[in-house]
Amino acid sequence: MRNAKWLLVGIALIASAAPWHVSAQTQKNGQDSTKSENQKVQRYKLTGTVKSVDAKNHKLVVDGKDIPGFMAAMTMPYSSGKNEDLSKISAGDQIQADVVVGDGATHLEGIKLAGQPKPKSK
Repeated sequence: MRNAKWLLVGIALIASAAPWHVSAQTQKNGQDSTKSENQKVQRYKLTGTVKSVDAKNHKLVVDGKDIPGFMAAMTMPYSSGKNEDLSKISAGDQIQADVVVGDGATHLEGIKLAGQPKPKSK
């Protein structure tokens, strides 16, 4: 009876260690696959009207048109890439840019004026 008790304790220890080992391996593999997934960067073409610009903080709000396969038309804030010059862009400007999605963040790159600002109605 005493040997059976120790046998059960041994089996319990082995059983509890096995899931830990599998879990650690799965977690390691999960981290590797997550890392490779995060390295995938996707780009989408955005066309829209600038609603506001905060050049100092590299942010702008854009009323964007539909981006097929990514999102419906909507007004939303974006960060701009570090090399983007927002000083020449102002509210009302029509722009084209790349929406860059990856590493858990979204920002705009290649921001270009696409036309003259819409005339303001009186």
